[in-house]
Amino acid sequence: MKKRLTIFSIVLVVISIVAQKIMAEIKVKEFAFCERIKNRKPVESKGIFASDVGRVYFWTNIYGAERPTQIKHIWYYRGNKMSEVILDIKYPQYRTWSYKTIIPEWVGEWYVEIVDSEGNVLKKANFLFGIPKEELFLDSFQKNVYYRKIEIGKDGNIYIKTDNGGLVFSSDGNYLPELNIDNIQFDMPYYEPYHKKSQIPEWIDLDLDKEKLKYIVDLEYDKDGNIFFIYKNFAEEEILFGYTNEGKQLFLKKYWTWHFPRLVDLEVSEEGYIFLADSKDDTIKIFNNRGELIYSIKGNFKHEEADGLSGLNDIAIDKKGNIYAVDMYANQVKIFRLK
Repeated sequence: MKKRLTIFSIVLVVISIVAQKIMAEIKVKEFAFCERIKNRKPVESKGIFASDVGRVYFWTNIYGAERPTQIKHIWYYRGNKMSEVILDIKYPQYRTWSYKTIIPEWVGEWYVEIVDSEGNVLKKANFLFGIPKEELFLDSFQKNVYYRKIEIGKDGNIYIKTDNGGLVFSSDGNYLPELNIDNIQFDMPYYEPYHKKSQIPEWIDLDLDKEKLKYIVDLEYDKDGNIFFIYKNFAEEEILFGYTNEGKQLFLKKYWTWHFPRLVDLEVSEEGYIFLADSKDDTIKIFNNRGELIYSIKGNFKHEEADGLSGLNDIAIDKKGNIYAVDMYANQVKIFRLK
């Protein structure tokens, strides 16, 4: 009897080792969001979808499993689990997908986790549901009061820094005179640059002297601790960097500028979407956390005839994914709602 138990124990250990080996080798080779699948491949991969699309498909190419196993696609909306789909992996390389029917009211940030049979998250991918549409949020409110910077408070209210103080509005545009901006930390404007050495974490392997970098224009973190920042160098370039929380560079994008700033603001949402205000072409560019441009919003911003600059001066993102933008020359705040 004791001998049988010993053999049984050995068998269990071997099975456990084999299972761990199988799962350890499973990897996600490719993934994509799309509106339809054809011949087991995604048709036109996207990172943003109109709210009337109906279904969004998530396609994955899995490889490395030596035995049939299973994975899950777990769909999340604003951090809440909305769907969990179990998918069979039948061969060492296998393409499989799931879909989610999404109603138009569920605009905002979505993400899907690919999870193996042991509960390990193999990959996380996100997409935006809803196309930003421009509306006027706030016109000139008071005489000789000019809007400069904007932030969304933890209370959801809109805090606006002006030349001589600040104003606070609710998300539906009502003026809140009983509130002030004293406890709100606004991004520093380009003419008050961050001190480069005190802002870059030590775990970022970046040779500031080699890159000839002057100063940081803006710096933001996502909820996972990944860091994104804009640096201006002596070659009159503004560079958008992305680094993981372990110091691995995600991407690097260069934009030529001149004496005047071009990339006037950077915002990062909780799920890692990057919103970049580009005053050269009046656009708000949206990137995923891999640095891939998924959408570019062309805004109707006023220009200053003397220097040709856009009035686009600052942006802020609320929890619903709506984008607020300060038009400095028109003295307006615009909102781009996801629809």
